[in-house]
Amino acid sequence: YSESLKIALEIGDKNACSKLYSDMAIVYATQGNVKKAILFYEKGLSMAKTMGNRMQEELILYNLADSYYRIEKYRKATKYLKESKKICREISDITGITFANDLYGDILFTLGKIAEAKEIYLENLTIQQNLKDEEGIAHTYGNLGNVCKAEKDYDNAEKYYGLQRDSLAKVG
Repeated sequence: YSESLKIALEIGDKNACSKLYSDMAIVYATQGNVKKAILFYEKGLSMAKTMGNRMQEELILYNLADSYYRIEKYRKATKYLKESKKICREISDITGITFANDLYGDILFTLGKIAEAKEIYLENLTIQQNLKDEEGIAHTYGNLGNVCKAEKDYDNAEKYYGLQRDSLAKVG
């Protein structure tokens, strides 16, 4: 990625630079260097905005939100999620909305706002069912199982975990 970035910078390909900064950020995040990843995401975001590449901007905003979530800066994570979700609506990226909702639900759950998390997860489930996104549906069933477990509603937790298992079996 570093070699490709040098070339992209030399020839002035800002779209490629944005993508490469984001790719490098993913590598850093995967290695656990989230703060360095954030720096690279921010460089990529700046390039995406310059080029008007709304899809790339939306993806980087989501990844910034995820990065801030990982370092427990929930307010900042939420700010980036809202920006990402706004662009998702503008460009009709419904799948992007489900990713943003999922992370927002996780933030709320982490903060102990269980009822709000449940509301977001249920909204997400409806969208995913409309999209016929079996993997997303399975993931959301798991989240809802966790919510019910936190609420000490073990019967519904077991139900959701069972639905998750069944959904995962469908997709293999």
